Amino acid sequence: MAAAMKRILAAALGAALIIGPLGETAQAAQAAQAGEKELRDEMIVSILEELPSYLYDVVDPGEAVEFPYEDLGLISNSSEAASAVKEAAAGLTDSQKRSASGIDRMTLYAEEALAQAASEYALGEINIDLARLEALKAKALEAKAAVEEALAESGIETRREVRLRVKILTDAKMMVLIDPSAKEAGLDGVVVETPSFSLEFSQGVLDLVETPLSIHAPGGVEVPARWNGAASSSGLNMLIGQDLLEGIKLSISISGDPDNLAIMNESRVAFGGKLNPATGRLEAKIFESGTYSAKENSKSFSDISSKSNEMQKAITALAAKGIISGVAPGVFSPDSAITRAEVAAIVTRILSKQSKGYGVQFDDVETGDWYYDAAVSAKENGIMAGTSESEFSPEIVIPKDQLVAVVARALILEMKYKEVDDYSILSMFADEQDFADWSKVDISFAAREGLVVERSDGLFDPSDEMTRGDAAVLLYRLFSKVW
Repeated sequence: MAAAMKRILAAALGAALIIGPLGETAQAAQAAQAGEKELRDEMIVSILEELPSYLYDVVDPGEAVEFPYEDLGLISNSSEAASAVKEAAAGLTDSQKRSASGIDRMTLYAEEALAQAASEYALGEINIDLARLEALKAKALEAKAAVEEALAESGIETRREVRLRVKILTDAKMMVLIDPSAKEAGLDGVVVETPSFSLEFSQGVLDLVETPLSIHAPGGVEVPARWNGAASSSGLNMLIGQDLLEGIKLSISISGDPDNLAIMNESRVAFGGKLNPATGRLEAKIFESGTYSAKENSKSFSDISSKSNEMQKAITALAAKGIISGVAPGVFSPDSAITRAEVAAIVTRILSKQSKGYGVQFDDVETGDWYYDAAVSAKENGIMAGTSESEFSPEIVIPKDQLVAVVARALILEMKYKEVDDYSILSMFADEQDFADWSKVDISFAAREGLVVERSDGLFDPSDEMTRGDAAVLLYRLFSKVW
């Protein structure tokens, strides 16, 4: 209700009142209209200030955590990985160790230390098969136990699984051949890393390999470079033996503001791009051959300058990554409601999920609709269901509790987060008795992980409509936790 009222009043601020008594001169009528409009605008602004608002710009202390990622290269075994994790954790305050962002970043750093401990160096063509991966997996399992113990001893209570990843180090020119047997190793990720970029093959990618898959990056990446006056990396030519339905994670060393950088191909299509605080590299998933680079892609909107700093950053950063867009050039419309179709499109882009071609169909989604791929992919990947067996209801405004549930489930699904044990955290909301039973686990999880923004009136208001601006903040918080 609060969001809907704000939209109505905000829209009224820009409307003109056509009033003026008969017989007045045109100048007097215009003056009367201006006076009436000024009075009305003051009244609307006063009402808006009294309405409950979201408490933005409250900084999670964990967001300030930085790591000596240059030291990761010194790790050669599980003992050194554990020591690196303990040393990094020692630099955190107690509040950072308890914060959602602090825990996530420490988990991420532990995963990088684990992968470095389970690494080997290779030159020439790198054959990735079961035999090679089983040898590395043995070291990874040992390192995983060591870093998990180091996290616990350092007072870090992890909230998701520590991923089991291995790493193969090589020189600037990368030649990889993935054998179909690689999928049998059961690893969360296989990283092939050069001094300036790396590729990571998830279990999902390995599962798709039925015949040997070749990946060739003949040129490497020069860092730093300049592109159109902005810091970026030069182009990386990637030759991938087949188009994929699961993305290969490309990580590139960068120079410049990561919020305004995106990993783009030669056609300037943005594929995302998020700075990994544990490695200092920009990451995004790619699906096909092309020339990729980290480029300046800053976006601006004329109608968000009055919004909070957090909302402005969420909107412009997601837009720079190609994840969210305005309603017109330079116009975002932050006070408009957000629809199910828009949410499906944004979340599938954040997760880099594409349609798997399972033939999912909805009676109200046509192949020519801009949201067709997003709706189908959201259903196929378990991100969003339809409103019925046959309908997706793309143009319906999504209620707040459903939007939060979509975000919570997407994060649990993608990052193997642990679900909440109880719903006691819901006591932070004055209207916890209004939550539908189905939503309690999702909202509890979202609140625990810092996805939910608190309101000035202490309410959650589950049936409220979230605006595009408010939703952008929630979705940016999801974006910041998907690695």
